Amino acid sequence: YKLMLITYARSSSLNNIDYCEQQYFLIYNLGLQSDTNIKTVCGTICHKNYEVLAACKKAFQETKANSVTIHDDAIGNIEVSFEDFMKVSVLSDDDVDNVNKTRINKAVFVDKPFIKYGHKRLGRDFVNSLIVRIYEYYEHQHDFQPMDFKNVVNWVWMALDYNNGEYDPRLRTIVEPELPFDIEIDKPWAKYDYVIDGKKIKGNFRIKGTIDLITEVSPGIIELVDWKTGSRKNWATGAEKDFDALSKDKQLMLYYYVLRKLYPQAKQIIITIFFIRDGGPFTLCFDESS
Repeated sequence: YKLMLITYARSSSLNNIDYCEQQYFLIYNLGLQSDTNIKTVCGTICHKNYEVLAACKKAFQETKANSVTIHDDAIGNIEVSFEDFMKVSVLSDDDVDNVNKTRINKAVFVDKPFIKYGHKRLGRDFVNSLIVRIYEYYEHQHDFQPMDFKNVVNWVWMALDYNNGEYDPRLRTIVEPELPFDIEIDKPWAKYDYVIDGKKIKGNFRIKGTIDLITEVSPGIIELVDWKTGSRKNWATGAEKDFDALSKDKQLMLYYYVLRKLYPQAKQIIITIFFIRDGGPFTLCFDESS
């Protein structure tokens, strides 16, 4: 028997501590990962699409070039021209009908998942080719079915379509996509000092993780966008997360804490958690009391 001491937390999974502390320790501290299910992997594919789009947009912002090439750790180099990246396509009536058909019986989708006739999409061909490329990278690792690919396409576009692209990374000023962090909690309660196997170990509790996307809303105001493809519920209790529950959400409060440390000059920090399949975006503003 060994002492189970969690010396750091991974922000994206912190709420799992409420579900089972031992499982959290085994997975997120010792790295003994459990098998992922297909829906989880499909969610990872969606995240990767948003990450690449944001990285490309940031490259265009910084270079002002007509085309950019970025390197992704999973799928390698992605080269795209600004024209293809932002090309406007008007969906035909048949296209709109086909999209809406895939969403008609999805009770957990966003409140308004349907698109209207004449709907416009940005970089339609580029995004679709990106979806295929990322899907193929993960495909050999899991037993995907044809419906899984259709779900991925649907989920990716649901976020990009939402409210005429309100959360499309290409229509935002990108501060940082997929920002990794490792923050030490410099408080007396966070200190640990113990001996195990004759070795003295001491330090401070830390928070580690990755933030999906940080954008600039206006000078001095930044917004964190966290994508979720799963259900909007507390996994420990099964209760649905409403605004009140989200305002007390450990992960979101920790994100606010981290951003206060990383961007002390920010006048305001907005936190948005986007449940792609279960209610859309929920935007919260925390303060120092949080």
